[in-house]
Amino acid sequence: MKRLYIGIFVLTLLFSLGLFVSFSINRMYAPIAELLEDATKAALQENLPAAKEQAEKALSLWQACKKATATVADHTPMEDIDHLFAEMEIYANSKEFPHLAACCAQLAVMVRDMGDAHKLNLWNLL
Repeated sequence: MKRLYIGIFVLTLLFSLGLFVSFSINRMYAPIAELLEDATKAALQENLPAAKEQAEKALSLWQACKKATATVADHTPMEDIDHLFAEMEIYANSKEFPHLAACCAQLAVMVRDMGDAHKLNLWNLL
């Protein structure tokens, strides 16, 4: 009977940790995606200071969340996001507004997808 209680405790603990990760990752990545969407809009309007400011905020938030996420997430999409952030900085420094906007838009989608991949929903359970 003791093993049954230990098993129930372990399963409950793992389920609770899974829920915590699901809600935490979504809360961490939503502001990053919004900042990148704002940077995209600013780049399309050729407003470089606003685009750089939003993109730099997004990068600093990404770097703050990256280590916590790396413990529970696949590293391949995270590395792709890192590469795009590096590419984004080059486009911002060379004032290539269409490329900067496209890169920020792609980053916003990838960051949202990272959050969605850990969200509790039907297709993640199947």
